[in-house]
Order: sequence, then C-alpha cells, then structure tokens
Amino acid sequence: MTLRKNPLILKIIGVLLFLLLFNTSGNSQIFKHLNFPEERPNFPISVGLGLGPNYGLLGIKTIIGKNNSGLLISVGSPDGLPTGQIGLQIAKTNGFFVNAGYGAYGVIFENDNRNVLLGAIIMVGAMHDLIRTRRLFLDTGLGIAFGGSYFSFFENKNIPVSSFTFHVGLGYRLGNLDE
Repeated sequence: MTLRKNPLILKIIGVLLFLLLFNTSGNSQIFKHLNFPEERPNFPISVGLGLGPNYGLLGIKTIIGKNNSGLLISVGSPDGLPTGQIGLQIAKTNGFFVNAGYGAYGVIFENDNRNVLLGAIIMVGAMHDLIRTRRLFLDTGLGIAFGGSYFSFFENKNIPVSSFTFHVGLGYRLGNLDE
C-alpha cells in the first residue's frame, strides 16, 4: 500500500503530526484542563493496543523499563498470521521518545502470496497522558522503516521497500509507583 494511493493514511499522518507539533510538555494542550502533577511517576511496564510497526502492525506493544524507557516488544497480526518487533525505547520524562528496532513494517500481497516486510524501524513520538494518575495515555509516533524486500513473482526479482511510517495506540502503565 502506497501513501499516494491511500489518502486516509495521509490524513491520519497529518493528525499525528499536528498532535506531535503542538505538544509542548508531553501533555497535549487538548487535555490541559486536567492539571496534571509536575512529577511523572516511574511505572516499570507499559502495555498498549494499537496500529503500526510498534504494535506488530495491529496488536500489542510492551515497554519493560522505568519511565517508558527499556525493551520494546510487540506482537500483532494484521491478517491472521503473526508479526512483531523487538527493540529499545528511550523516553524523556515529558513523554517524548525515540525507539529503534527490527520487525515487521508492512505486508504486501501479490496474487496469493503474503510478503511481510521485515527491517529496521526508527520512530519518534510522544505519549499523551489522558488521566491525572498518568496511567492511561495516547501513544503517537512517526518514523522510517528500511532494509526490507519482497520477491515479486511478476518481475521475478527481489524488490527493496523503504517507507515512512506511523503508529497510534492507547496504552496503560502497570506496576507500583516508586516511593
């Protein structure tokens, strides 16, 4: 699926860019009235459901580590067969993050063949707190994926595929707070 052929994806990316660009402190101005406390608690695990490479294309993203920094593991299934990603995420205390990993970043169907694009994925994004306890958050990100290829039966050769990508999900932070 290319961006030029799918205007819905371009609109979604535009909304994500808007959220990222107008996010000044890790808390979207949309939720400014909630008066979040200044200190961000240290939750050891965060889990989310979403769409994009950080969510195994369509599935679950888990970060194991304090302040949403640590090991990134995702498992998903856009079409009934498993996909995933493994990598590292580094997050600032204000909710902004960068992560890098290896995993699925797309699926190409050609006739009856399913080709999962596997490669390196680098994403930047933000976790927008939705409630005062900071457990529930909206996870948005933009990035680039590269290194993948698929075998085209029409052209009888491997075709490399790189792409800009995005993710969006709803997450929840688990565990006890550090005292």
